[in-house]
Amino acid sequence: MLNIFKGCIALETLTIGNGVETIGDCAFSDCPLKTLSINMENISDEAFWGSSLTTVTFGTNVKTIGEKAFSICTSLTSVTIPASVTNIGADAFLNCTGITDVYCYADPDNLT
Repeated sequence: MLNIFKGCIALETLTIGNGVETIGDCAFSDCPLKTLSINMENISDEAFWGSSLTTVTFGTNVKTIGEKAFSICTSLTSVTIPASVTNIGADAFLNCTGITDVYCYADPDNLT
């Protein structure tokens, strides 16, 4: 479902396990989310666009980070991309002006 929690006003912590197949584009955009733990294979386009995330933990099942998935998450300061990731969409972290540290364990020869 598109936009299912878009603009919600109270959701601050979210865990999405590996049993979830899809959450839909823009599902949590413009939410006050601060902490996210995610382990689904494919993170949808704009899924967390404009949220207040400070911490994101990617599990080892994550393979795709969609286009603009975390764009405009200005409170996000550090990102660690696990080795399981093979695709990072265009502008996945666009205007994440608070990011100072990026750790990427994905194989650059297999990353698109």
